[in-house]
Amino acid sequence: MIKTGLIGCGVIGNVHAWAISLCPGAELRAVCDLDPKRAAEFAGRYKCSYETDLKKIINNPQIDAVSIALPHFLHYDVFKASVKAGKHVICEKPLAITPQQLNDMINISKTAKTVCSGIFQHRFSPIIQTVISGIKRGVIGKISRAELYHDCKRSSEYYQADPWRGSWLQEGGSLLINQSIHSIDILLEALGRPQTVSAKISRKRIMVIETEDYAEAELGFPGNIQASLLCRNIEEVNWHSQIIFFGKKGLIRMSPAGQHDQILAETDDADFKRELVLAKEKERILTVPQPGKDCYGPFHKSQMEDFFSSIQNNSAPRVTVESAALANETVLAMYYSAAVKSTCTLPVSEYKHPVF
Repeated sequence: MIKTGLIGCGVIGNVHAWAISLCPGAELRAVCDLDPKRAAEFAGRYKCSYETDLKKIINNPQIDAVSIALPHFLHYDVFKASVKAGKHVICEKPLAITPQQLNDMINISKTAKTVCSGIFQHRFSPIIQTVISGIKRGVIGKISRAELYHDCKRSSEYYQADPWRGSWLQEGGSLLINQSIHSIDILLEALGRPQTVSAKISRKRIMVIETEDYAEAELGFPGNIQASLLCRNIEEVNWHSQIIFFGKKGLIRMSPAGQHDQILAETDDADFKRELVLAKEKERILTVPQPGKDCYGPFHKSQMEDFFSSIQNNSAPRVTVESAALANETVLAMYYSAAVKSTCTLPVSEYKHPVF
């Protein structure tokens, strides 16, 4: 039994706890939160112990694995301390809020004797997996370009309820690094690592934050593939994500971080069409109600199962720290491009965020 400690009992922490509690071979042994009332409520709900000092989780010899569900600016230090203590670690996105932190986490994970993973639960959608596999094997021919659109509604009240949100020093950004990053991750799963990034980022609607609520970007990939991004925090839509892949022999329009079955595939590949039908049915079977927002989707449990399976089998998780870092790195490159008002290349060796 893999005894697990959860650090952070907020909204996403509840999703982690729920997923851990359903995984065969895993046990939620303890939770931790600075708010003793919230920690105690979690402990009662999941029938485990609780702490208010995260060091008592990290340094507890009876804890095998740590799940990090903290505000963004705390991820790096807690990840580093947990690995140093010999724990297996799974960390909520984003892994880090600076390129320096991100590179350090990648290097730590590569030399760790434990399993390290980052959360990107939409990768576990059978529909997403089928689409990415199909694109890579050419079901719509060579990709010429892609378009990513992401709209969501996050109010002033949302930011004011948790003061770390909307801060460059603590959230590390807002719309891109917190919400749009899921769609960006799926785009990069299909197209790989971008070579160039050019972005314009601003704050148009939510005036109580210092970070962004609007972004436009252009990503350049090997093979002269271009991807355009338009991400907005708007009043009219709670959540909508879409990627369109344009190929020489067709196109695929998909929802990467939401209702995955909202998909249009214009292709003559009969095998792919059959695979997509099977994937939709598999996803329907796997879809169960879970806590949290609808946009989270139903696959946190699948990712936790993969994490614990990797521990049991001493194998790499589907989402390694290095692969989870790519979308994170790309978002930080967008911030840097906007700050210096110039196209930048990856990896970004220097960093600064825009100021509005």
